[in-house]
Parts: sequence; C-alpha cells; structure tokens
Amino acid sequence: MEAFMKNLPGRIASFVLEPMISSGRIGRLKYLLLHVWSAWPLFLIVALSNKSNSLWVQNVLSALVVLGLIYWWVATLTAGVRRLHDIGCSGYWVLLVNLIWPLLAIWPGQRRTNRYGPPAPQRFAARQLTGAI
Repeated sequence: MEAFMKNLPGRIASFVLEPMISSGRIGRLKYLLLHVWSAWPLFLIVALSNKSNSLWVQNVLSALVVLGLIYWWVATLTAGVRRLHDIGCSGYWVLLVNLIWPLLAIWPGQRRTNRYGPPAPQRFAARQLTGAI
C-alpha cells in the first residue's frame, strides 16, 4: 500500500495527461475509454454545482465549465488522431472524422506496424483500467 501511495501523484498526472497525447496508436476500447474519461472535469463540476450557491461561486463554476469543455474537446481530438494512426490514416482527418467519430469506435486497426508505430497491445486498455482500480 505504501508503494501505491508513493506513486499516487504520478498515477493521477498520467490519468489527467493521458488524453492529451496525440502521438502513437490506440485501439478501439481505449479510444472509447478516453472519450468517457476526458469528460471527468465536467462530471466534477456538475457534482459541485448547486442552485443555492452564491453568485460568485456560480461564476467560478461557469468558468470551470468552459475550461472543462476545452479539455474535453482537445482530449477527443487527440484520441481521434491516435485512433486514426491505428487505422493507418493521417491525424489531419480528425477534422472531418469529428463528424463521424462513431466509425472510429468500430473500425479495426491495422495489425502490422505502420508509419505511426507498432500496433496497440491486445487488451491494453482493459489491463490499464483494471490496474487503476
């Protein structure tokens, strides 16, 4: 338990920064998990919000919502870039694919190494998720 607590700041930083990485490749499951995980600031703000809060608290929460939306938007774009790399396409396609992002969740990646790197390990996202719990 002590070793876990020593590495806790590094684990938290990796969970916050993981959706912001745009290089490399990710599989379908990790793509979906990053979409869900990148919305954590918005879930946190909703949990903190209350109609009986004072006006200044509501203004601060509104500013945090804007920052949370920017974080979510950047995280979904970078996840889309990494998923496109897995398929073998350029990351610039994410500008168009943002309209049809569900296709990235079902389209299988290339099983061989491509110009973006080696294939994502099988069940990597599932192992990473269970290791975090």
